[in-house]
Amino acid sequence: MIRCLALFSLVAAATALPPRFVQDPAAAAPGAEHTQLTKLAGDWTVVTKFQFGPGGPAQEFQGKAHGKAILGGRFVQFDETAVEFGAAVERQKTWGFNKQSHKYEATWIYTGSTAVMQLVGEAQKDGKTIAGSASFAGDEGKAQDFTWTLAWIDDDHFSSTLVAPAHGKGQSATFHAVYTRATAK
Repeated sequence: MIRCLALFSLVAAATALPPRFVQDPAAAAPGAEHTQLTKLAGDWTVVTKFQFGPGGPAQEFQGKAHGKAILGGRFVQFDETAVEFGAAVERQKTWGFNKQSHKYEATWIYTGSTAVMQLVGEAQKDGKTIAGSASFAGDEGKAQDFTWTLAWIDDDHFSSTLVAPAHGKGQSATFHAVYTRATAK
């Protein structure tokens, strides 16, 4: 009986969806941007540099990442591990391209927080860089905002940079990660 009610609820909810939630199959199919993102699938070593304020000393952290194409090549999911500031951390990042908005979108989560960072960016004229904004809800729901770039260096290297603005002028912190494709053994 409970299964029947659950199935009925799902069917009723699906038929009540507004038309904008039911996409044309062609509009939902992966495109060239998705093909580019799926090139990130594979195993990577990661070197992350954290710098607090311009000119401040940089701290370097080593990590590993595994990227895989998911949901029919529409997204790439990264599972990462590292040791940062003496503590083991895990991250999960999901990258995609929204064909409706013509923007790249991502979500990042990690074991150092319960927040979900949302990233939105656009391809730049050089064809190798995505630039945009990132944010998560911090203390008392206040938005913590960053600028963000993803740069394809070549088939075996890419980088991701987050910059937190200072309260006033300049920047307060920079996180720059360089990904190098792990060699096959």
